[in-house]
Amino acid sequence: MTNKTERFKGDEFFDSQQPPSNCSYEEFIEHFESNQSGYQKMFEDLSKLTPEFSGEDWFKLYWRASYGDTASMLMLMSLWDRNINPHLPEEFHPNFKGLDDHLEECL
Repeated sequence: MTNKTERFKGDEFFDSQQPPSNCSYEEFIEHFESNQSGYQKMFEDLSKLTPEFSGEDWFKLYWRASYGDTASMLMLMSLWDRNINPHLPEEFHPNFKGLDDHLEECL
């Protein structure tokens, strides 16, 4: 974890290429289910930026948010914006559009 850009290129964690940011919810879930160990590794790595929130905590929160828990969606977006984005270059900030769209469907 030396260089900010080197750290989170994304695909190095997953067995298959990440879905595009404009993918459907179904495409995202398919990627998530087939790459859970990659997501766990990614969140373990990210937890180094949040000592009070472990990789397992991040993964569980992401899992709950991904499957429609609205409180988890809001908490994930807030924690990510506050704790992770400041350490990432702008081009690596996540697009929460898909999650936002799904959140609107749930409300």
